[in-house]
Amino acid sequence: MADELRFFLTALGYFTRVPLPSPLARWVGYEPRYLNAAARYFPLVGLLVGAVAALATWGACSGGRRVWRCCSAWR
Repeated sequence: MADELRFFLTALGYFTRVPLPSPLARWVGYEPRYLNAAARYFPLVGLLVGAVAALATWGACSGGRRVWRCCSAWR
C-alpha cells in the first residue's frame, strides 16, 4: 500500500507543479522504476487535474461577474 501511494505521488509530481512537503518528498524520492510503476496512475492524475480546472472555470463563470467572454456561450 505504501508503494502505491509513492507511485501516485510520483505521477502527481510528474504531471503537476504541486509541491510536496519536505518530509514527504524525501519519502517519495525518485527512482526511474517509480516513474515506470506510476504510469498506472496517469489517467487518475489527469482526471483530477481536469476536474480542478473545470471547477475553477465553473467558479469563474458562475460568479456575479462574467470573467471571460466564453462564459456567456455556456449559459
